[in-house]
Amino acid sequence: MPTTPDKEQSCCCIGRDSFGHWLSGFVDGEGSFILQTQQRPGGFSCHASLRIELRDDDSDIINLIKDFWQVGNIYMRKGRKRLDTTTKPNVQYVVSGWETLNTVIVPHFTKYPLRAKKKRDFEIWKDAVDFAYRVSLSRSNHKWTELYIEMFSNFVKRLNETRLYTSTKLET
Repeated sequence: MPTTPDKEQSCCCIGRDSFGHWLSGFVDGEGSFILQTQQRPGGFSCHASLRIELRDDDSDIINLIKDFWQVGNIYMRKGRKRLDTTTKPNVQYVVSGWETLNTVIVPHFTKYPLRAKKKRDFEIWKDAVDFAYRVSLSRSNHKWTELYIEMFSNFVKRLNETRLYTSTKLET
């Protein structure tokens, strides 16, 4: 993460460190740690990403985040009709790629930890990203063996299980 006066100013004039803490809190509420496997004609593929999706009238926030990390892509999405409602246009920020996730995103959340339940998601996601990154470095042809796909699929399953809602009793 390069530090320049311009990047310092793009972080709302609060400094990179303060922005880093703010960003972790923001991702805790608005971000998603994604793990996926997909069947393709040539076999399975495994993917991970960090996604933040907001209404398009909050696109300035997405641009600040991209400026801070200096990685990822921004996608504009039109509103969609769903049942009897129409969603608003939105903007999606996506960071993917094993090396980028392992060298930019994971260190960020290690330095600026998540505080809410998404911390559990991150711990599993981080282990999956580390595993996949090591696999990608060790495989000259980048093909995933059945064993690697099964191991990655276990991360996907654990992540989905940790997201199940469990009610807690509040003391009154």
